[in-house]
Parts: sequence; structure tokens; C-alpha cells
Amino acid sequence: MTSLTGLFGAPNSWRRGVPTVAAVAAFSVMVAGSPAAAAPETADLAPVAVTAPAPARLDVQERPDVFSAGVAAAELGHRVEVSGMRTPTTSTFVNPNGTQVLESSNFSRNIPDAKGALAPVDTSVAKASDGSWGVGLHALRPRFTSSATSSSLAVATASGDVKFGLASPSTTSVATKDGTAGLDYPKVLPGVDLDYQVLPDAVKETLVLASASAGSGLSSFLCKWRSLV
Repeated sequence: MTSLTGLFGAPNSWRRGVPTVAAVAAFSVMVAGSPAAAAPETADLAPVAVTAPAPARLDVQERPDVFSAGVAAAELGHRVEVSGMRTPTTSTFVNPNGTQVLESSNFSRNIPDAKGALAPVDTSVAKASDGSWGVGLHALRPRFTSSATSSSLAVATASGDVKFGLASPSTTSVATKDGTAGLDYPKVLPGVDLDYQVLPDAVKETLVLASASAGSGLSSFLCKWRSLV
């Protein structure tokens, strides 16, 4: 195979209006006419130990400061991120033993969320109600069509959306999820699959050829920006 990469009370109303003596007499007759109550049987029972279930431990991945992150990491047994120390390119973690780790990237690993706070980039692909596909928190806000078109991929830029796709793809090629951050359009052309992988700072496009000869039928790629093609 060849690839080209681009979550009770009882009432006591019965006492009202009834003489006390009559009530006592009736009570006495009832007791006198009743058979002797049998002595209750007793048995020694072994005590039963009752242990309350332990409360479920809430797993967390981040805490706002070093102290709370350290406490959480020690209790949970895994590292916890200090969200208050994020920068666009760095993330700080506290290990269960109290040591800290700083991870740095040469791309934006944290970007502003809907509230303006820095949050980790999310490259996971999810299907929308209209059948199209979108990505979590991502600077490019990638969107993919449900089936192959000449504008299968759209990404956002400061100057507007840019769309990419093959010039004459098979419209029967329906997008299928490929892992967590990938999308695949099978047989977009005879012997050719179109694969997209969402990276933290980019979208990678790859043509996968069933054979070397399948590449001979490739058509042009289109890039659409505003009114330009």
C-alpha cells in the first residue's frame, strides 16, 4: 500500500364518648377470656458487623493550583495538571510523590475556550446532528462533510474559512471515523482512500492507494478561499 501524505401515628378517637369504667370492664373481660399467651421463644444471635461502603472517589485530571493538584495526585495515584499555570505552549503537572513536570511544545497545546480560559486542545472527531463531523476545541475548528465532496474539509483562519477537497470525488464515499482524531473517506476514487488526521496545530491529509497504478487516476485537489478557487 502506498500513501501520499499532505456522567405513622394511630388515632385515639375511639376513646371519645365511652365511659372510662366501661372501657376498663370491656378490657378486663377481653383479657380474662383470652387464652394465656405463650412465652416467646428466645435464641442467642451472633452479632453482625455492618460496614458502611466507602464513598466513591472522584477522579480528576486538573486542579487550579499546585497545592490542590498535589493533594489530588497523592490521593488518586496519578499526576494532576495545574490549570492555573497553563500557557499557550506549556502545561504543568504534579506527580503523586509531589514532584512537578513541565511539558512544553512548539505549537499551541492550550487555547482559549468559550469562557476565555486556556484549555487543552481537543483533536477528537465527533459526528454532528446534521451528519457532518466536527472537532473539539481546536484553533482551526475543522469541519468535515458527511460524504466526499470537492469541499470535504473546511478550516477556519483569521481571513475566513478555507475549504479543501478532490475535484471529482465519488459522492458515495461516506466518511467513517478512524480512531479518535481521524476520518476516512473510503474509495473516494477507484483504488484510492482519502484520510484526514487532526493534529494539535494542523489537519493532515493523506491519499492511500490500493496499488501503485491507482494513482494514475488522481484528479486535482481544490483549495477554496472566499471567492477564489
